[in-house]
Amino acid sequence: MDNKPVFCTGVASSINIDALLSLLCKSCKKNIKKIGNDSNDLCDSCIAQSKKCDKPNEVNLYFNHGSAPTSSAVNQNYEISTPNPKRTLLPAPVDAGNLNSDLNNSRKSPISLNNSPELSLADAVPNHSSRKLKWKSSVQERFHPRLNASPYHNRFNRRSEDNIKNQPGPPTLHVPQRRSFPGNQNFYDRSSPFPSWSPPAYNKTDPLSGELWQLFYENRQTDDVFNKKMALRDKLHDILRHKFPSSGLYVVGSSMTGLGVKSSDIDMCLMLTDSEVDQQKEAIGILHSVKFLFKKYRFLHDIQVIYAKVPILKFVDLESGIEVDLNINNTVGIRNTQLLTSYSRIDKRLPPLVVLVKIWARCHDINDAKNNSLSSYSIVLMVIHYLQCRCRPPVLPCLQLLQPDRFLPDTDIRQLKLQEELPNFVSENYEDLGSLFIGFLKYFAEEFNFEEDVMSVRLGRVIPKIQAIQNSSPKNKQAHWKFICIEEPFDFTNTARVCFDEVVFEHIHHTFIDSYNRITKISKLSSILNDKIVI
Repeated sequence: MDNKPVFCTGVASSINIDALLSLLCKSCKKNIKKIGNDSNDLCDSCIAQSKKCDKPNEVNLYFNHGSAPTSSAVNQNYEISTPNPKRTLLPAPVDAGNLNSDLNNSRKSPISLNNSPELSLADAVPNHSSRKLKWKSSVQERFHPRLNASPYHNRFNRRSEDNIKNQPGPPTLHVPQRRSFPGNQNFYDRSSPFPSWSPPAYNKTDPLSGELWQLFYENRQTDDVFNKKMALRDKLHDILRHKFPSSGLYVVGSSMTGLGVKSSDIDMCLMLTDSEVDQQKEAIGILHSVKFLFKKYRFLHDIQVIYAKVPILKFVDLESGIEVDLNINNTVGIRNTQLLTSYSRIDKRLPPLVVLVKIWARCHDINDAKNNSLSSYSIVLMVIHYLQCRCRPPVLPCLQLLQPDRFLPDTDIRQLKLQEELPNFVSENYEDLGSLFIGFLKYFAEEFNFEEDVMSVRLGRVIPKIQAIQNSSPKNKQAHWKFICIEEPFDFTNTARVCFDEVVFEHIHHTFIDSYNRITKISKLSSILNDKIVI
């Protein structure tokens, strides 16, 4: 009797407690039960509540017994009170931050899980406005970007969408599911491109050649600078392996070709997959993720993502003072590094001539792609084109015609060799460096037809502009072929397309004309450099 409810009626001694209890609702034990044949000893409130639950719950029967419900019944009973405890958990989703767990899975589909149709957060979070919960299909849960963090996600304690967006941490990494890219050891040549070089014999009566060789040796990339760049590359690759275990990090550009000056920055390419990456969507997201990773290391300073046609991550190594430009999966940069390295090994006059032209161009402010003038890559192609076409006999051959199987635009990057076997070509042109430099200035000052012609290192000749425009390439556009036209050897685009301003073009052309006139009158470097050497 101590544990039974007591109703105070004022007549405590004469009331039969058992009789009173028999009047209570058998469900809630609080209210007086309804007297009637169909009441089932329940109160009015419990009878009303039981009527809501009279319909059979076929969805629960399906999960418990394995029998599929009819479509009409499922539609009527889609809302259920609680999830079935025997319901199978979703399979563990792919970790969007771990690229290399995905890369080995598929070579066919370039579609990431994060590229699935967007669902609003309200679609994924259960409705708590009532005691019943709405459950979406497992497919939507599996592919929803907010739900793929864990198969054991707590549906009852999720943060709001605003909190998810504003939480600190690395950016979401959208990485295509493609085959992994461990890198190419044949491309990591630890030796300096041109160690212990000595100037070839030149005409001692030609003071200009002597000046040019001296300027080259004072400003070329030294073995010490090259070794520092390789050490930095190894250090960065060790850091990147924590996030991208099967990636490859390539040093590209003038640092590897031997066509750079001692103060050159270093260009690197982080290869993550064996196929194209969308530079405006996927690459930018990956660069921001790398930026977040690099900010943990104090020796890396001034880290910023630069938005461009090929976006880069720019930063400085405080220990060596080297500035790094890192891109994602820009395969054409690796291919042209192999090609230019091969050209520089064929004839020793190419590296000094390229370095001298770069120094001259910087002195006259025409080697700055950011200001719509010539990029360093365009200058290199101009020099090679001149040595192929203008010089008689040619100083350089056309490697893509002599060895087409070794310089294909679709060769697997992992099969490329930096020190490729070269054809048995020996130039019969014995002009000294001074004569070649003057000839270069004259060719673009007076002979080359900028209005109609295109420089093609790929074919070793000049081609009509209309032919270059019609080249089949997904990146090639007619609007890119305006004032200065230089065909990229692998993707057939115009490497000088940034020079779309006629005023800038006229300045570049006038610089060639003025420098040629000056150096033919006074055969000294001072006549065209004016002590303004900026390396």
